Amino acid sequence: MKRFLLFAAVCIISLSAIAQKATRTSVANGLFNTATTWDCNCVPVDGDNIVVNTNVSLNLDWGYSSGTLTINPGASLIKDNSGVRSVWISMTGGLINNGTFIVDNLLAHGAPIVNNDSMQIQGWFANYFGFTNNGVVNPVDSISNMGIINNAADGKIVGTHFLNNGIEMNQGKHIATYLLNVDTLNNTGHITASNFQNDGLVNSDGEIDVTINFYSNHHFHNNAAGNLHVTSNFLNADSIMHTCTFYNAGAVEVGSNWMNYDTIQGPSTGHFCVHGNTWNKGKMLGAFDFCDLSNLGSGVVDLNTGTIAPTVTKCVFNCYSGIAMNSEVAVSVYPNPFTNNLIIDLGALTSGNVTIVLSDLQGRQVMSQEVQGAQTVSLNCNDLASGLYIYSIRENGIVRFAGKAIKE
Repeated sequence: MKRFLLFAAVCIISLSAIAQKATRTSVANGLFNTATTWDCNCVPVDGDNIVVNTNVSLNLDWGYSSGTLTINPGASLIKDNSGVRSVWISMTGGLINNGTFIVDNLLAHGAPIVNNDSMQIQGWFANYFGFTNNGVVNPVDSISNMGIINNAADGKIVGTHFLNNGIEMNQGKHIATYLLNVDTLNNTGHITASNFQNDGLVNSDGEIDVTINFYSNHHFHNNAAGNLHVTSNFLNADSIMHTCTFYNAGAVEVGSNWMNYDTIQGPSTGHFCVHGNTWNKGKMLGAFDFCDLSNLGSGVVDLNTGTIAPTVTKCVFNCYSGIAMNSEVAVSVYPNPFTNNLIIDLGALTSGNVTIVLSDLQGRQVMSQEVQGAQTVSLNCNDLASGLYIYSIRENGIVRFAGKAIKE
């Protein structure tokens, strides 16, 4: 009987708490803590469901552990200019933004947060639960994710520092200066970072552009639909455990140096195009294609102190460089396959000193011809044996195009 009475008392208290939760709707433009801003002629408190229908100025730090803050289309909740304004959301508190939301700092440790329009967090954003972005989050100085971030196809996140210690699912655009992944990052959209470091697991079926350096010391999967572009240096290494694996079934282009200390592997659909020095100190396994455009006449890499499987091919894929080339320049090589003469239309590559080099699959140079001022060049290949050859086109010493040509 006593247990029943205690249970009943708890139920009454809980029902009373639910009954006291109210909806507070803004009816005028004004300050958050001004009663006339709200339909109740009062100031909202923790536990209220807050609906912003007007332009409200947040003139205090606000924290709540229950209730939902909803900003409707055309409305706004924007920090004032009198100090740093932070919002803390914990326990069962939630946030749905369909308008404009601007604060300095946001801590999300409660119910899921959804952004469908414009969100500006000018300081730091710490997410410990769930955040779905269908709009624009810009700018953010620092994002720390210990929960789940779902950046949808129409979503855009722009920030300086991004630490992913949880799960990010990127289907839209994510732009960061420094991106560090410690846990799991799944990408089917477009990621742009000045520096990209992976200490966890990356699965990419989309675009990743790294404008300076790329470093992975754990597991990175560039799947068949994935494209990784690194303007400067590429490093795959785990100097402690040596369990680092870079799997490439798609396209990887590196504008400067490429270094592997652990394992690179992939099927025949994967290929690397590298414009600088290459060094393999680990293992290159599988049937992927590797093309060192700075030294087409040598082996697969410049310096190999590790293992390269014989199934790894060399320069079978055409390498077109968006890093080294003007995108308006086009080169045509035809007919391909060819019988006696291979014709190369240099397009706009006629202003500098152009050299055309033809090599066999063993890296031996079989033909070299310097061209100045000509737009179309015909290479007489009557003396060449039938088979697959690699051509490279250099302008002022820089490799502009490389690809394969087959003599019948």
